[in-house]
Amino acid sequence: MIRFTLEQANRALILIRPIMSDILYNMEKVNRLYTEIKQDRSNQYMDESDILAKVEDAQKHITKIEHHIKELEKIGVKVKDINLGVIDFPSTINSNKNTPVSLCWKFGESGVTYWHNPEENFRGRRPIANSTLTQNIC
Repeated sequence: MIRFTLEQANRALILIRPIMSDILYNMEKVNRLYTEIKQDRSNQYMDESDILAKVEDAQKHITKIEHHIKELEKIGVKVKDINLGVIDFPSTINSNKNTPVSLCWKFGESGVTYWHNPEENFRGRRPIANSTLTQNIC
């Protein structure tokens, strides 16, 4: 497993940002199509071929999302929330016997500035700058 330093995580955002942007775009399309399909199915006069076309379109967007998630996994990060655009970078704290931590980034943030324990999620993240981790993340 790849372990990121804070510097490496921030540099990796150059690759990650456009991929996550495309994931969020495709998720928006899938969610919109899902809503339309649900409404169309409740309309007894709706043509089934129109509904099927929307299902096929949604599947194309889902396939793109799956491809992008695999791209991100190859970089070594973990996609934690595709609706919010949350990524975790596996890391360790060197001064604490290589204790695993996750550096956490959300799409739209300028850089990786949060961390949490691997068993925690996005809600448990804490600012790196306000912790003793700043000098110890390796």
